[in-house]
Amino acid sequence: MRNLPLPDRTWDHLRLADWVELTALTSRDRNTSWQDLASALGAAGDEEDVEGLCNAVFEELGLRSDSAPQAYPFDVEGSRIQCKRSTWRRWTPYVFCLCLSYFGPRRGRTRGGPYPARLFEHLSEHAARHFVGPNGEAVRFASPRNWDPLPPGFAAALDKVCGDRYLHEGERDRSERVHSAKDAGLDIIAWRHFPDRRCGKLVLFGNCASGSDWQRKISERTPADFCSIWLAPEPRSAVLAAVFIPHRVRLDLWRSRTPLGGILFDRCRLAYWAQQGTWSRPDLQQQIHDWTTQALQQAGNLV
Repeated sequence: MRNLPLPDRTWDHLRLADWVELTALTSRDRNTSWQDLASALGAAGDEEDVEGLCNAVFEELGLRSDSAPQAYPFDVEGSRIQCKRSTWRRWTPYVFCLCLSYFGPRRGRTRGGPYPARLFEHLSEHAARHFVGPNGEAVRFASPRNWDPLPPGFAAALDKVCGDRYLHEGERDRSERVHSAKDAGLDIIAWRHFPDRRCGKLVLFGNCASGSDWQRKISERTPADFCSIWLAPEPRSAVLAAVFIPHRVRLDLWRSRTPLGGILFDRCRLAYWAQQGTWSRPDLQQQIHDWTTQALQQAGNLV
């Protein structure tokens, strides 16, 4: 059995923590140790402070366990992580995000199969629905929509979102030309009504960024921008911003980017909420599982 190659950026403790998790998932004993990582780094010869780097990696793994609780597929046992079960399938949201972040969207895609970035949008919609609370609702607004459940056209989709069945406030600005808008940078809409269905409720507009360019994407457009351009009148409810990514983020970067993107759903936060409840579309859940299986198999290490 071949070992999973170390990431290109061997000095990046977040990427190395991903490597440790993937190595545990694809090894026969379903675990990886501090010493396994130190040996791999020593063989690569790219890092002088191997001990310090390994310590940082296992500290990060402990933070992941605390941040994702029951959605985290591993037990962190001192200087070793162990898969909680012989199969990862119960923790598909986390493992899907791990593979998408580490391998990129090209890995695991079969001819005619779904785009992993689109599957990530559906996963984010599911997580957002549970985040806004019991009886919360969410819809994927991202293009292409293909009637799932919003119509393909931007104007028709926006009309439906603002209507009685969904937000029940705001209205499309009919003076704006929308023939090429697609989704205008808005991927996820989530909300939670009061029984009276009046304005003044929890509303969230989210962007999904599954690639490495997520920092650029979160600052492209805010909910206020979207509302001011496309809605007249605008929603009376204050709209929260959110960004959904499959990656882990350094704390200093988290603090500096939060004012730009709003609520940041990294891999652990997203997996935690995506693990809640049942899926409204089990077919999408199965597609996410299938892509993850293919990604691991193509890595040549699944046992």
